[in-house]
Amino acid sequence: MKAIKNWRSNAHLYTPLDDFFDEVFKSSDSPNDTIDTDTGFAIQLAAPGYAKEDFIIRIVNNVISITTRDTDEKRPHYVKELFWQKTLPRGVVIDKISSSYKAGVLRIDVPISEKASDEKIIVVT
Repeated sequence: MKAIKNWRSNAHLYTPLDDFFDEVFKSSDSPNDTIDTDTGFAIQLAAPGYAKEDFIIRIVNNVISITTRDTDEKRPHYVKELFWQKTLPRGVVIDKISSSYKAGVLRIDVPISEKASDEKIIVVT
């Protein structure tokens, strides 16, 4: 809405409520960082409250997707879900991507080279 606000001739109709909805409906991705490494880069995704076995990391057509679904046995109607995805750059070596989960942060190390593959499922360690 902010982009519309800038060019809209009726800017006086823009309200503080629009700012509120801009914040509420912006990307719902978990906080993440991309860090350059010697061999490529690493993605760090904040995901507290999960076990490493809860994560499913899949790469198809150079898009990495991270999903999880966790239910609470004490509260059967409570479901905690995570979905995050990102297009990877060219040159990613899919067979050498690794991941780890420590202290509520999922880290995925993504090496870059000239070779690329289409699909791999990664086991979190």
